[in-house]
Amino acid sequence: MKISIIIPIYNVEKYIERCAISLFNQDYEDIEYIFVNDCSPDKSIEILDEVIQRYPNKETQVKIIHHTEKGGLVAAKKTAFDNSIGNYILYVDAKDWLEVDMISSLIRKADESNADIVACDYFLNRQGFQKYKKELYHEDLKQNFERLLLGAKISPYLWGKLVRRQLYSEEMFFIKRDNFANDWYINIRLFSEAKVISSVSKGLYHHWSKSPKHEFSRDISTLSLKEGIDAILDFIEKKDTHYLNLFKVGCFRFLFDTLSVEGLDVGRVVKKIFPKEKYYDIINSIPDWGYLKKITSYLYFWKLGIIAQPLFNSLEQIQSFTVRLKGLFRREREREREITFNLTAH
Repeated sequence: MKISIIIPIYNVEKYIERCAISLFNQDYEDIEYIFVNDCSPDKSIEILDEVIQRYPNKETQVKIIHHTEKGGLVAAKKTAFDNSIGNYILYVDAKDWLEVDMISSLIRKADESNADIVACDYFLNRQGFQKYKKELYHEDLKQNFERLLLGAKISPYLWGKLVRRQLYSEEMFFIKRDNFANDWYINIRLFSEAKVISSVSKGLYHHWSKSPKHEFSRDISTLSLKEGIDAILDFIEKKDTHYLNLFKVGCFRFLFDTLSVEGLDVGRVVKKIFPKEKYYDIINSIPDWGYLKKITSYLYFWKLGIIAQPLFNSLEQIQSFTVRLKGLFRREREREREITFNLTAH
């Protein structure tokens, strides 16, 4: 079964070598690699060509398509999709990299379950930092759709998800401005079409993020986020209005968790996206936020970010310490059980 891996290229000369090597080293053979050069001004394509030369057996599987003018990330994805022939599609960010058995693991799961979408756990990587992110999929499609809308248990991004090509349609690529809402919109459309969604409980994808501020500051200034989120709201309203508040909660949560890390003005962004909403109602309806996190978000809306940021950092440290402490106790209990078993055996 052929897999099409799609990689948009723009200003990624620092990362493209690592990405391409991880792609060409996959232990699954029937792959076509489609790179779209979106008028990248740096040496990304030169570096990619050098890597391809190291893998002469892969040359016939590689397509490099050059845009004559910069179209943006969505246009690059659309160009690659139109030129692909794979039974399944996988989008990869050029800054990211894959474990060697990612494609074989996902396609094996797709064969076993006849899945339209197969996802996996992933690693969030930054300089000197790596965090394992578990994706919590369910057999029930409705629960998966709700989790995607909330953006908490299922990532809203396209990367790391193997998707049957028949699920895609032309109108999924209509949003032109680049921001995370584009991926969220396309994922929501895909999940609404899928009949079977499966996942592999293993970290197979590494997502590189320089920082949330780096990724989102341009989106905030241009309000392109609003365009994407409005498209999602319009689609959900036509599908089932029951899901509208759920997505608003997920959107607020995602923006807060992402932007507050860098001390960006979360309140200003949310008010521009949802100008008529009662923000406190949204905050209070987030199911897994405790009082401390809710108070922190209130402070951002009251323009008291200078207080909110240390509070938010303290919360993150407390949560991290709690997770480590639970892990320590769990390992200690397992060690005690192992000792007890060994003594009993003797």
